[in-house]
Amino acid sequence: MIALRQAGVSEVVASMGTALTEAQIDAIARLAPNAFFCQDPDAAGQKSVARGIAGLRQRNSGSSLRSIDFRVVRLPPGQDPADVVQREGAVAIRERLETAVPIERFEVERALQLGDTSTSGGRDAVMREIAKVIVPMPATVLRSDLIQLVSSRLQLGENLVNEGLRSALRQAEEEARREAGVAAATAAVPEQGGWAPEGPREGWAPRTDRFRPGGSRRGGRWDARRGRGYDPPPAEPVDPHAALVRREQSERAFLALCLALPDEGERRLAETDVDDYFSAPATREAAAYLRGRMRTPAAELPTGNEALARLVAELVIRAGDLEATLPKLELEALQLELHRLERHMSTARLSGGEGVQALAVERQRVLDAIRHKLT
Repeated sequence: MIALRQAGVSEVVASMGTALTEAQIDAIARLAPNAFFCQDPDAAGQKSVARGIAGLRQRNSGSSLRSIDFRVVRLPPGQDPADVVQREGAVAIRERLETAVPIERFEVERALQLGDTSTSGGRDAVMREIAKVIVPMPATVLRSDLIQLVSSRLQLGENLVNEGLRSALRQAEEEARREAGVAAATAAVPEQGGWAPEGPREGWAPRTDRFRPGGSRRGGRWDARRGRGYDPPPAEPVDPHAALVRREQSERAFLALCLALPDEGERRLAETDVDDYFSAPATREAAAYLRGRMRTPAAELPTGNEALARLVAELVIRAGDLEATLPKLELEALQLELHRLERHMSTARLSGGEGVQALAVERQRVLDAIRHKLT
């Protein structure tokens, strides 16, 4: 902050190492219509920008106050704002402020940079991330530029990119609806107990909402002819992005359990097609790295990959806090299989429907196995 003021940029504040909060965004919005993120270009700084963007979107969409236009300042690798001022001078930092990019471009570039574009599954995952940014945008020059950027990076025609983005968003929404249906179906099983996979109440807990004559605490009805509960109304639609986040959390839970049970975890991860079972680029990279390293996960971390190092450290810490058992690991493995089948079903539907019936049969088998382990 001091270096920027010395360079003539007086309207500057420091975040002091924390993510941008809603209160801070409101304060900035009252002072100016435009603001710039000027974070370090390392993984931690870029994650901070991403969190700030999420808070900004929530504020702009949910507030009646004036919206604020944020842009992201590009800094050279390994340099923070003070480094730029010291090495290149005041003019250089002011030029970088003038060429700051819209947050949509930052998000698209970040997805292309962090995603795996070398495989078809990786490109599909990247397209799903980018679709959430580009598809809702109006027809503007910026949107056209982003389409051209994606086309160039993925080596696809612009028409194919447009259709692929629409398909990716539909697929994400379809998977979110299916996950909501799976959650409702699993919750409808009148088991004696339920499994809490983590946290202070980890373990089996008795159910208090079983169906019974006269109704239930979940709003279901009693079927007197069959002597069992009638399913409650279907769940409300869920946010596709939230469903994707839950899927990545499931993948992280599986890897943490593999680390907590290294012998069995090593065997299961060796038998798993990482590209097929892990949908998030970060967990897919971690799974590929951890193969053969369950007992020494941090011994051979590649230099310069801070994001992988942070994720592996997080998984190791999480594994140490778990009361890991084989049944828990088996249940998480079934959840991975369920997500994999649902992704393939969505892709098959978008491609004309061939193979959907066989996938649906396999999905039902996995659902039955999950229910069996929960009863």
